[in-house]
Amino acid sequence: MTLRLVSLLAAATFAAGCSSLDAINPFASSGPKMAPLPPLTATVDLRTLWSASVGKAGDYAFAPAIVGNAVFVANRDGTIAKLVDGRAEWTVKAGQPLSAGVGADASLVVVGTPKGDVLAFSSSDGSPRWKAKASSEVLAAPAVTAAGVAVRSGDHRVFLFDAGDGGRKWVHQRSTPPLARKLRRSPIAIRSRGKPHWMNSPLWANCGTHNLRYGCSSSACSTGHRSGTGRMADCHSIR
Repeated sequence: MTLRLVSLLAAATFAAGCSSLDAINPFASSGPKMAPLPPLTATVDLRTLWSASVGKAGDYAFAPAIVGNAVFVANRDGTIAKLVDGRAEWTVKAGQPLSAGVGADASLVVVGTPKGDVLAFSSSDGSPRWKAKASSEVLAAPAVTAAGVAVRSGDHRVFLFDAGDGGRKWVHQRSTPPLARKLRRSPIAIRSRGKPHWMNSPLWANCGTHNLRYGCSSSACSTGHRSGTGRMADCHSIR
């Protein structure tokens, strides 16, 4: 008899607890109701000027590069194209699968491959310009700047290649955390104190700003110049 009474009391307590949880459970029938969403009114009329397809990205992420009225695109199988008003002005084959792109300016179109190759083509006609090598697969679109072409490799290195011939200017390596995820964000070129720099990430909470000319951090470069120490001691693999 006593055991049965204890069981009934436990069941009653559990039921009371569940009913009290219903008061804060938004999905319960008796819980609080969410406020209805206000109606959204369009403030700008958008219309599609043109659309085009260059192919599939596969397991990688590609983004178009817009330079003036031209749009440069690429896909997984190695196709690279320049679109103007939705029509292909030229189309070329890279000769191998691609894993990243597109970085471009008025002179160069640059893409990356799973093998770490960095391929540059002419923006005007798509002719090959140069080929360089990173240390591992390239997953982020290269950043084409006046100081050179910045490329992030899958092993957390950032390379700067000469825009004219693809020669390596420097490489900077950051320590890789044990559970590092694959980074698909491109380096961002910025100007700081009148000098070109690259920012490792568009998120200010996790960025590293480095001098585009020397490949060292802004603080290391300024400290080295003030103290008179050699740039090789403060910078990384300068050539």
